[in-house]
Amino acid sequence: MVLAAAFSFVGDAELDPGTPEGVVQDYLRAVIAGDRPKARSYLADELEGCGTRFPRYLADQAFRIEWLDTALGPGEAWVTVSVTRSDPGVFGGHRSDTYEFRLIPEAGGWRVTHQEWPWFECSADAVLSEPEV
Repeated sequence: MVLAAAFSFVGDAELDPGTPEGVVQDYLRAVIAGDRPKARSYLADELEGCGTRFPRYLADQAFRIEWLDTALGPGEAWVTVSVTRSDPGVFGGHRSDTYEFRLIPEAGGWRVTHQEWPWFECSADAVLSEPEV
């Protein structure tokens, strides 16, 4: 059975895709659906060659994703979300984690440069932290 992700950004509302929250909402929907080209379209240009391990099988899991906070700074925004997953098994339950996304204004909108989940290796700090040779 395939379970759908639930998005509880302000009561399951469709957020304005021109806002940082709306970009994160649309980005997470694309990643969970397995749509790599669409997910990449939400990433900053500096992440063009990042991360080859795209998350797989997320559409087979149940998630509840809630927007918690947005902090706007000069030239950036940080969006914090809570992700609750159902743990399978006899003693399964629910596990919640909090993740942050950094976005910058780029190409007439907001683009993700940092993410802690689900495509965590496709983040500016992951790309920049590789040792120089």
